[in-house]
Amino acid sequence: MIEFADRVVLVTGAARGIGAATARLFAARGASLALCDRDSPAETADACLRTCACLRAYGKDGALPRAGGGACEDRRMRLTKLGHACVRLRKDDRTLVIDPGALTPEGDAFAGADAVLITHEHFDHFEAERLRQAMLENPRLEVLTCSAVATSLADLGARVRTVGNGDALKVADFEIAVLGEKHEVTHPDVPPVDNIGFFVDGEVFHPGDAFTIPAVTVPTLLTPTNAPWMKVTEMYAYLREIDPARAYSIHDGLVNDVGLMLIDSQLGGEAERTGKDFRRLQPGEFIDL
Repeated sequence: MIEFADRVVLVTGAARGIGAATARLFAARGASLALCDRDSPAETADACLRTCACLRAYGKDGALPRAGGGACEDRRMRLTKLGHACVRLRKDDRTLVIDPGALTPEGDAFAGADAVLITHEHFDHFEAERLRQAMLENPRLEVLTCSAVATSLADLGARVRTVGNGDALKVADFEIAVLGEKHEVTHPDVPPVDNIGFFVDGEVFHPGDAFTIPAVTVPTLLTPTNAPWMKVTEMYAYLREIDPARAYSIHDGLVNDVGLMLIDSQLGGEAERTGKDFRRLQPGEFIDL
């Protein structure tokens, strides 16, 4: 049988199917791989990660280019920041997308998603028609959300699941705890809407539009950094109360470049004070956890 040690093999269409299987076959024969696909950048990068894990099974290094530079690594979970309050969480070949609203411009936000988690009904977190289109294009896509959003999607049946504070469930191989009940106050005469946070795999907490304090340690916090309903002193208090190992900005799509510089300075000051990784990720930037 032909061996490919010390050879580099270019595999096209590597995101799935025959291409992915071909990549694994060449890895088993000792080849170093270069992978490409015409799918979205996010989905192709995820395929590269899966193949890197396969390469390591054969004692090979998976040195594949990616945004931000560096070698591809098979981590437990990848967090990718998208526009405003939206993030993608990837583990193995499964993906969650949280809060892809009207201020999330990325056209591939739903690419490869197994489930979408929506914290509340506001337009910057929930865009009904866009979500409906994604569910039409991906028949296996399901939604977990609060009662108000679930009611507006009732015609989609069992693919939309209503969850609330205290619920714990497993979705697409992710362990999800639901925490919180209400949005922060936005107006003295308007009762706050429902808002739930999602704590994923005991690692990443997305609180939506609330300063919910989990009763457990939070390694990675997605902290709101700008909103009409908050003051920066509340962000500082939230970071100090939860005391995470890592904190990354969300809810930052309402400000211009000057405002983003201010957020960078605020989080940077806390990072310097604590010696921890507190910062704003650029849209499309990712962290391996």
